[in-house]
Amino acid sequence: MKSKSNSIKIILSMFKNVVFDGVRKNKPSFFLKLVKGYLLVRLAKKQKIQYIEIMTTYACNARCDHCSNAHYDNRLRKGMLTPKKVEDLIRQAAAMSIPSIVFLGGEPMLDPNIFKYVKLTYENGMMAMLGSNGQLFTRENLIQLKEAHVSKIVITIYSTNSKENDQITKLPNYLENAINAIKLGKSLGINMSLKTVVNRKHFESGEIYRIVDLARNLGVWLSINPVVPTGAAYDNYKDDILDEKLQIELDALICKNNFITTHLTSNYFGYGCPAGRAYLGISAFGDVIPCFFIPISYGNVWDESLAMIHKRILKTNLFKEGAKTCVAAYDRKFINAVIAPCFSNNVSNGKVPVNVNKHPLFNVSNDRLDI
Repeated sequence: MKSKSNSIKIILSMFKNVVFDGVRKNKPSFFLKLVKGYLLVRLAKKQKIQYIEIMTTYACNARCDHCSNAHYDNRLRKGMLTPKKVEDLIRQAAAMSIPSIVFLGGEPMLDPNIFKYVKLTYENGMMAMLGSNGQLFTRENLIQLKEAHVSKIVITIYSTNSKENDQITKLPNYLENAINAIKLGKSLGINMSLKTVVNRKHFESGEIYRIVDLARNLGVWLSINPVVPTGAAYDNYKDDILDEKLQIELDALICKNNFITTHLTSNYFGYGCPAGRAYLGISAFGDVIPCFFIPISYGNVWDESLAMIHKRILKTNLFKEGAKTCVAAYDRKFINAVIAPCFSNNVSNGKVPVNVNKHPLFNVSNDRLDI
């Protein structure tokens, strides 16, 4: 599906985006972590986490109709992450030589401790990033984030049409607020970036190209995620995933525009899925999952270390070897066999994440998920 020259273009684009910006704005130890990880993966063929995403809060001011967190539940869990536990996770990540941490929600700006987390991440020689809906930024809190050494703030929109954004998020003036936040952050010298989630209709209407033009006009990087039928999107967007033709069109768009990335292009392994090998997600309740779009918990940080849980994840062949594409977004067989059971009443009563040993594909004799 991809030519060698296109793969090289994508890798060079990722290198410019992550390495150059990271070295310029972070401590030298960030660069050392990045280089160490790259060499271990590319030369020594070791498994190495490049970045983790921590959901520091489940609270959110939006109610997006595709939200991957919509069915997360804390029943039978150890409880919400505390500030002390988040700080412990930051230090665990540093000890594992993980270069980057992305703080998510919910909406991370609803977490009053977010400034402390960003600062602690920087102090431990890592890149701190925020994924936000951009509705709560002010000059004052952006200055606080800058002083805490935030490396990048990524703000998500869903369309260049104001009404469509409002309908999706249930928030008024969503698009205007997001764009104003990007402009304000840039004026303060903060690296701001745009993100969008696309489905089949974005290509049919040409909306994806209007979003690309918006990012170009704002002078920011654009991250494009294909919609994944998980969470609320499992209820509302199962029929809108990208087919192979649209996947090729999206890849071509990335190769043509070096300011565009996807989650397939921002990892040590070149083009391919980073889930479980270059990336881990940690829910607001402490569950560690290979990807927030694959709601299967391999353990909880209240019980075990992040490093120990990662070893368990790598027992699953898919995460150890890596997929060449986003199976959660593109592979109907994977969606039906792996994601759909997570939302089955027989397995989870519709609540996620599902403990790995409760999934129908879990092999007791091998102590792993057979995918």
